[in-house]
Amino acid sequence: MNDATQEQLQKLLAEPFKAGDVKWKPQIVSGNRAMAIAYTNARAVMDRLDDVLGIEGWTDKYKLLTGGSVLCSLSCSLSVDGSGDRHWTTKRDVGSPSEQPDDGDKLKAAFSDALKRAAVKFGIGRYLYRLPLQWVDYDAAKKKFLVEPQLPPWALPEDLLHTKIDAKTRADVSRWNALIESIVTPQAATQAKGEYEAELADPALKIVRRLHWDYCSKKLGYFWNKSTQEFQAQKT
Repeated sequence: MNDATQEQLQKLLAEPFKAGDVKWKPQIVSGNRAMAIAYTNARAVMDRLDDVLGIEGWTDKYKLLTGGSVLCSLSCSLSVDGSGDRHWTTKRDVGSPSEQPDDGDKLKAAFSDALKRAAVKFGIGRYLYRLPLQWVDYDAAKKKFLVEPQLPPWALPEDLLHTKIDAKTRADVSRWNALIESIVTPQAATQAKGEYEAELADPALKIVRRLHWDYCSKKLGYFWNKSTQEFQAQKT
């Protein structure tokens, strides 16, 4: 463990993964479209624990449960006292077996799922649950996405985000993230949607802002449609 404070360690644990460590799977398939859900694997979680806490800064224990489920007890050392003794915090969660035909693969999936779920309680990968829903083109026969789902800029690691965009674009992204999260009424969404679309007309628009629009449009579009429906209901 380095000299980082507990608060700093918690922030490092909760940092977004590299884009390559985030995988996608269909949760709902409707015709040639599917709702894409993001996830990561157990190796990425173990790498994060090693990178932030060191190989001696965490430990995991498992217990087999009835039905093929597995209980993971993940212990992390987030602080060290003056005498050098570690203070440990333990989080627990249960993983479920997969639907694979092989019993060994089912059990392996349960262990991995349990570790990932316990790690979420330390903040690792928790942001994946807050990603906006994405419906993308999907080939059900080949079981593959025809269009790769995209991560919004706020779900990219800081170093990657900062190397890909300039200061102005980064400020724009931060400003629009704050605006989107503050929207609570259809009227506010209608106004924000108009403002954002005006900015999109800028020919010098950076690619990251265009990707960010995909996220914004989903939330703004929802409220804008809701506002239109309420207006029509008032007329009738």
